[in-house]
Amino acid sequence: MVRVPNNSEKVFGDATKQTRSHLFKTQRERVAKKLNNPRLKRITFHTIRHWKATAEYHKTKDIIHVQQLLGHK
Repeated sequence: MVRVPNNSEKVFGDATKQTRSHLFKTQRERVAKKLNNPRLKRITFHTIRHWKATAEYHKTKDIIHVQQLLGHK
């Protein structure tokens, strides 16, 4: 996988929502096929967001930090 540069806030740059969705779906299907794991096709952006939030909370035990990380007020 390609690492996202730290200076970019957006994973897919200025792509439209439709383009981002297509890129994500294409990459997800490619990975699922390469790893021979069709369950990977069920992963969504929200799944990844939830996983990251949960992992961060388990690491820090700081719900305010997680809230800020996710951009909630």
